[in-house]
Amino acid sequence: MLICIIIGSGIIVEGTKDSNNINAAFDSVITFKGIEDVTIKLTGYEKTPYGNFLVLSNNAEEFWVNEDNLEVERYSSYFNYSNSNIIKLTNEEAYEIAQKFVQKDISTNGNKQYQLIINKLNDGGDVCEYEYQWRDYTNNIEGPSLIDICINPSDGNIMSYVGINRDIIIPIDYSIASQNAESLAIQQFDSIEVQKISSYLKIGYDEEGYQKLFWVITVHCKPENYQMQGGIVHIDAKSGEILRIYRWK
Repeated sequence: MLICIIIGSGIIVEGTKDSNNINAAFDSVITFKGIEDVTIKLTGYEKTPYGNFLVLSNNAEEFWVNEDNLEVERYSSYFNYSNSNIIKLTNEEAYEIAQKFVQKDISTNGNKQYQLIINKLNDGGDVCEYEYQWRDYTNNIEGPSLIDICINPSDGNIMSYVGINRDIIIPIDYSIASQNAESLAIQQFDSIEVQKISSYLKIGYDEEGYQKLFWVITVHCKPENYQMQGGIVHIDAKSGEILRIYRWK
């Protein structure tokens, strides 16, 4: 649980490495917004495998500032969800807005090979959004960096943004072939008929924040009582250890 203590003009947050980072985090938000008049306060501190974050927010917006590089790596605007079910922009128009906003991320990461992997309208009825996501790939291995942005189809405002830039710091050779990984994954769904299976290599993080190379295996099994069966299995590409299993039922 976060404990925030305010004494005069100073703010001390339990878990932060350096309380001076807080002022720098506020400056990062100002830079991210591109305006000086930003009313926000420190409301949280989050530890994730991707890094530790100072969370700053107001009644309408939330900013996650990476404690190490002091960059805004995640943003949400609850106000910008208004009227999102009224679709006025085409996909092409929304994509142009998204691309212009994230161009700084792509251009400053020249060593990354970004590919657009999500380009769609998410229609949730009352809430709709155009979503665009880029991932970086090295030798067909999905890297730890990603850019994801959602645009309001009504007015073009940014509803949410994630920009994670991480270098690969582990070897990308592996011992477990895809066929062996898929066989291991199928064994996790005993007595269920497998109809389709797919796999790809990914570099992600374990719970301690260390990079790992693993197989992502998606297993589609025969539905039961009209319910999807199967799930996603993560398998260590070097040891064959089952890292995680996400079951659909």
